[in-house]
This record gives sequence, C-alpha cells and structure tokens, in this order.
Amino acid sequence: VGDVRDVMGRWLERGDQVTALFECALRGCLLMDRHVAEESIYELMRALDSQGRAAGNRVLEHFDTCLTDVAEGEYEDAFQALSMLRDHWVEALDALRRDCRRADRLH
Repeated sequence: VGDVRDVMGRWLERGDQVTALFECALRGCLLMDRHVAEESIYELMRALDSQGRAAGNRVLEHFDTCLTDVAEGEYEDAFQALSMLRDHWVEALDALRRDCRRADRLH
C-alpha cells in the first residue's frame, strides 16, 4: 500500500509540474512572447512524450499545431488550444486525486 501511495504521489507531483508548464505556455501566448511560448510547449512535449501510443501522438500533434500558430503570430489560436488541453489535463489530475482519496479510505 505504501509503495502505491509513493507512486501515486510521484505521478501527482509530476502532474502539477506539467500543469505549471501549461501555465507558462499560456502566459507566453497572452504576452505574445514567442520564446516563452515555444520553450514551454517544447517542455510540455518532452514531459508528455507517450513513447508512440496513439492517444499521446494526437496530443503531440496538438502541440505541433500550437508551435506553428505561435511561429505565425497566431497567439490567440495557440492559447485556445493550450487552454483546452490544460483543462483536460487538470480534470484528469483531479480524477486521480479523487481515486487516491477513495483508495485511502478503503485501507
């Protein structure tokens, strides 16, 4: 049980780090700061690299589109896409936290 809690704790900590990267990318878009937006998106891609799984590849394609939008100065489009991805990410983390709390109550 302790090992599972440790693993889940690491996942949640990593999840919070990814959330912070989303926030940096969004801030870069809001400020129209290409460097901050691009570097944050690249870090997100590295953090979420799915090692070839189909669902992960679709997410990486969204990031590629965001990078293209930023390079073309379409910060609003990139912001909207990143905001949607961040919201889904936060929902998934919240669900994981709820599951962890439920599991703790069972033990």
